[in-house]
Amino acid sequence: IWSHPTRRSGDGLPPHQQASGINAGVMLFRPDAALFDQLEAELQDWYHPEHYGTYMPEQEYLGRFFGTFGQWSHVSCNFNFEIDKNERIPHDFTVAHEVIRAGGSVEHVGASVLHYSGKGIKPWDLMMRDKAGSCSLKVRDACGLQCLYQQLVVEGPGEHLDGYVDVARLWAAMIEWLSQCVE
Repeated sequence: IWSHPTRRSGDGLPPHQQASGINAGVMLFRPDAALFDQLEAELQDWYHPEHYGTYMPEQEYLGRFFGTFGQWSHVSCNFNFEIDKNERIPHDFTVAHEVIRAGGSVEHVGASVLHYSGKGIKPWDLMMRDKAGSCSLKVRDACGLQCLYQQLVVEGPGEHLDGYVDVARLWAAMIEWLSQCVE
């Protein structure tokens, strides 16, 4: 993986531009103490020019940092499969994504890591209740989690996935995650 060319050279872009941003959902780093020290120094310096509010600060910071000081390459969607990407950002949904999506509602054949990147599909939200803007767990113990899981399997997605088209596949992925917590 370390010998893989960067997207910049593959796309013929100037070195200061990126084909797309870094998705920080799943990342693989080569250990480098000097690089880590530089990152840490920037992050700890409150007045560093890289400190400003953005939509996805960690991803945008890493994209700027590695776009300037290092090389980076995309991890295959097999290792970072955003389960609702076809609905949120269809222009970035590749043939490789479609092969995995078409593999079945539960299996996601070919995907090693499912990335729950969309706001409405975070499976851990199924375990939370919102009380006046302050979230708390719906369950107190493993027995409660088992009961919640069984209840959600019976009830189905209800309004959890309002606005999504591919509800059956997305719900299956969310329930799969919750079932792993129950185990």
